[in-house]
Amino acid sequence: MACDVIALRRIITRGAYLPQIDGLRFVAIASVYLFHLHAAVAGGGIIASPTRWQSPRMIALSTRGVDLFFVISGFVLAMPFALSRLRGQPSVRLTCYFLRRLTRLEPPYILNLVLCFTVFVMTGARAMPMLFPHLVASALYAHNLIYQRISDVNGVAWSLEVEAQFYVAVPALAAVFRMRNSKHRRALLVVMIVVLGWASALTMEAAVRLTIIGYLNFFLAGFLACDLYLEYGTGTHSLKWDALALVLWPLVWVLDRAVGHVFLPLVIVALYLAAFRGTVCSAIFSQGLLTNIGGMCYSIYLYHYILLTAIVKATKGLSIGSGFWSYLALQGAITAPIILAVCTAFFLLIERPCMDRQWPARVWCVLAGPWGVPVQQAD
Repeated sequence: MACDVIALRRIITRGAYLPQIDGLRFVAIASVYLFHLHAAVAGGGIIASPTRWQSPRMIALSTRGVDLFFVISGFVLAMPFALSRLRGQPSVRLTCYFLRRLTRLEPPYILNLVLCFTVFVMTGARAMPMLFPHLVASALYAHNLIYQRISDVNGVAWSLEVEAQFYVAVPALAAVFRMRNSKHRRALLVVMIVVLGWASALTMEAAVRLTIIGYLNFFLAGFLACDLYLEYGTGTHSLKWDALALVLWPLVWVLDRAVGHVFLPLVIVALYLAAFRGTVCSAIFSQGLLTNIGGMCYSIYLYHYILLTAIVKATKGLSIGSGFWSYLALQGAITAPIILAVCTAFFLLIERPCMDRQWPARVWCVLAGPWGVPVQQAD
C-alpha cells in the first residue's frame, strides 16, 4: 500500500504486530478528536472555558477515548509479562522495560511541551514566569499531583501523567500472571475492575480523577483482555463476535459515568476480543488507513488540542449555514486534514525514529566517536 511506502506503520521491537490494536487506537483518537472539536466549536475556540454545552453527561463522555486508550495500554504492556509467566517466554528485564518507556516516549513529549510553552509565551497568551513552573511539573509528570488540574501547557497531558504512573506500576501489577489457575486469575481481575471502578466513580475529586487511582480498572481491563487473547484471541473468525460488537460499541458512548466507570472496562474487553475474532471487525480494524492513523495516535494526541484551538479561532468567521452542526462539519473538514498533515510530519521526523530501540546507541556513537561507551539496549 502507498502508506506503507512512506513507512507510516509503527516499529515493533518485541512480539508480533497486531494491526487490530492500531485499528482500535484509531477509534480512540477519533473519539478524542471529535469531542475536542465539539468543545472547541461550542466554546468559541477556547476548549478549557466552561460553556453551556458542558452538561455532566458530556463531561462524562469526554474521557471515553482516553478510556479506550487506557485499556489498550494495559493490553500492550501486560503482554510480555503474560507471555513470560504463562507461555514460558524469556522474562522481562525491568531495566530494559523502563529504559524503553523513557527512550520511546520522552523525546516527543518533552519537545511538545517546549513547543506549546514557546507558543503561549511568544503569542502573549501566558507570561513566562507564571507558565514555567507548569512546564517543569508537566515534564516531570507531576502537574496533576501538584496543581490538581490539567496541565496549563498542554491540557491533554493529564492522561499521559496517569499513563506514566501506570508504567511504573505494571511490573507489580503483572504479579497477577503468577496465578496458574486461569479461572481464579481472571475472576480476581474482574472483581478488581468492578470494585475499583465503583470506588472511583463515587468521587469527582481531582486527587482521584487525575491519577491512576481513578482509572486503574481500565488498565486492569487491558490485563484481562491480554489474558483472554492468549487463549481465545487467535481462533477462527466468527460473525457471532461481530454481532456482539454491534450491540456493545454504542454502549461505550451511551453508558453514564457512574455505570460506565464500573462496567465499561468489561464492555471494552469484549469489544477488543471481537476486534480479533469477528469476521467483519477483524477486517475493519486491520484496514491500512485506520492502522496507519491509529499508529500515529501519540503524535496526534499531543498536537490536536492546540492545533484545534488555533484553527477554530483563526477561522471562526467562516460559515456554510446558520446551524451549529453545519458549522461543526465545516470545522471538521478544515481541522482534520491540517492536524493529520502536521502530526504525520511529526510522527515521521520525531516519534517513529524514537520507536527504534537502538536510536540512543546510534546517537551516542555519533556524539562520542570512537571512544563512546556502549549503552544498554531497551527491549
